[in-house]
Amino acid sequence: MIYQVKEEEVLVTVWDATGTVGSVGESNIEFRAGAMYLIHQVEDVGLYDQVGKGYVQYESNNVDKVREIGPPLKMHMTSWETPSQPPECVRSDHS
Repeated sequence: MIYQVKEEEVLVTVWDATGTVGSVGESNIEFRAGAMYLIHQVEDVGLYDQVGKGYVQYESNNVDKVREIGPPLKMHMTSWETPSQPPECVRSDHS
């Protein structure tokens, strides 16, 4: 069965991205902010505040489940990041 899926942007939160001493497995991928990833087998998919949400159980022996497909993108200035100096206002007096 083939499904046509529209590609969307989602917000991804990585919990415990670093390995711990005594853990069963080790990660074979380093998650980088701004990078593009191809993610398969996402469970409990839905929208929360217009942002896609789902869960993926990462398995270190399944390299095709989560795979980086693009380097980190240049980040754009967001609305909460403002320049240190406000732009100068131009005042014109008409008489």
